[in-house]
Amino acid sequence: MSPPLYSYFVLHRQKESYGNHFRSSYRGGAPVAPAKRTPSPIDQVWNFFISVKLAIFTLIILAIASIFGTIVEQNQPPEKYHQIYEDWAFALMNRINLFDMYHPGGFWPSWSFSR
Repeated sequence: MSPPLYSYFVLHRQKESYGNHFRSSYRGGAPVAPAKRTPSPIDQVWNFFISVKLAIFTLIILAIASIFGTIVEQNQPPEKYHQIYEDWAFALMNRINLFDMYHPGGFWPSWSFSR
């Protein structure tokens, strides 16, 4: 038994309307990807600062700096450090301000290795 004539025209019309829709979004049967927008420099900077990778990296650096500050005895005279450490180790630790890690001006600048 064949479908009624009315349903044939309804199905045929739906197929045409969908076909036109699909032809506008498909080329040769393959889907067309939407064009990617290149982020502006401000967006790139913003995306860098809100990234989870940066947050994890910062927390790891903070933890490592805290561990070093806990292991190395703080606020001792330089002569004591010379007795404990060799000259190259003392120079490196002094350069990164490892002997006064938790002083308000000493903890954060030690990350930039500047003095």
